[in-house]
Amino acid sequence: MTTEEERKSDYSSQEIENLKGHIKTWSGNTDLRKRILGFFEFLKSKGTRQILRRFKDAGVITSDHVDVWSSVRNQVMHGNLVSPWSPQELEERMRLLAELMHRLSMKYVEQHSP
Repeated sequence: MTTEEERKSDYSSQEIENLKGHIKTWSGNTDLRKRILGFFEFLKSKGTRQILRRFKDAGVITSDHVDVWSSVRNQVMHGNLVSPWSPQELEERMRLLAELMHRLSMKYVEQHSP
């Protein structure tokens, strides 16, 4: 739903490489340095969270949609595959996620209709 240009990083390649070079020369904990250097791959383009915020700013989705996506994403990515929410909270989260997908789908159709 976004162009390659829209997914482009907010940071210049030169800035990223300069910081990466600085960290490579850091003489601290080797494991920490490797972990930080691995993070630089994420800086090459905008992530889902940044793109969702752009859609929120454009009025396509709401803050509630971004928040629910983030909370469910974080639970799953951190290994919590069992819902930590009450049945009512889970139902509301699922409703918001379905609405998020509906709104994004409608935006996609709008963008790609003749």
